[in-house]
Amino acid sequence: MKKILLIAAVAAAVSGTTFAANVGVGLGTKESFVEASVLPKTTVGYARVYRDQYGHQNDLYAKYDVMGENLQVLGGWRNHMKGQNNSFYGGARVATDHFLGFQPYVSYVAGSSFGETNVGVNYDIGFGIELNVNYHKYNPKHGKDESGVGVGASYQF
Repeated sequence: MKKILLIAAVAAAVSGTTFAANVGVGLGTKESFVEASVLPKTTVGYARVYRDQYGHQNDLYAKYDVMGENLQVLGGWRNHMKGQNNSFYGGARVATDHFLGFQPYVSYVAGSSFGETNVGVNYDIGFGIELNVNYHKYNPKHGKDESGVGVGASYQF
């Protein structure tokens, strides 16, 4: 958790000198993240994912808005993958427009050692706070698949 707060502080300090950066932090059933907008259409972040069989995994990633939040291209590097090689990955995220505070989405990323799908819905409760319910499926190239339902919350400041 200390690493996440440190990364958020550094990201805000570095990007805040040129423009007001959006910085977000989140905590879910099996993950935590911090991310910051570094350019108008580009967000970089760090996520720590907890797997039942594979321990924790670290993600360094970037998201590029092709069509705002509705279509994003994703890329990153995942390490500490127990029993697997570290892996660069790429993918996409598609989301609908917000409707009554809800925003459904689906994302898929794949690397040389895994594939991962997330389907969920975010709910904007206001004041920069969003709640999330999702289903995730993690498919390692070598090992047992992992899937389940998760919940989380995020704060954008």
